[in-house]
Amino acid sequence: CLSIRGPESVRGQERESVSVQCFYDSKWESHKKWWCRGARWASCRILVQTQGTGREEKGDRVSIKDDQSNHSFTVTLQELRQDDADTYWCGIERHGTDLGTQIKLTVGPSKSLLDRKVGVSESEREREQGTDGWGGRGRDQGKASLPSPAAHRIPEVSPRPLQ
Repeated sequence: CLSIRGPESVRGQERESVSVQCFYDSKWESHKKWWCRGARWASCRILVQTQGTGREEKGDRVSIKDDQSNHSFTVTLQELRQDDADTYWCGIERHGTDLGTQIKLTVGPSKSLLDRKVGVSESEREREQGTDGWGGRGRDQGKASLPSPAAHRIPEVSPRPLQ
């Protein structure tokens, strides 16, 4: 039986928050819990740590709260940035070597950025809204429909020789 466990990986989106829940055996209830960053266990940097109580502790864009009745603690990272993507550790302080489990965090682009990149052409938007762009009804008689997958395919382009 493992003394501490958590997800192997979590994914968040830029400018949003992500929470990670780590579980521990009851014998570690009153011990300090911590969250650190870095690929190497021995040299990771502790970002936030509990004081052995259930009180929430805060750091820079990160907080930790120990739910001792549930034998788990939750770390929340706020306002995620691309450079937050890294290896992190949920840990428990104890005499000798601390206990810990590794978690990989990946950070994707924000939803609003994705919406701008994907974009929807004006004609597709009109088709979905049931207008022909001139204020009248199009051929679909106002039925909302999604463009076919073929409408989103990127055409293949043959390389042209340099002149």
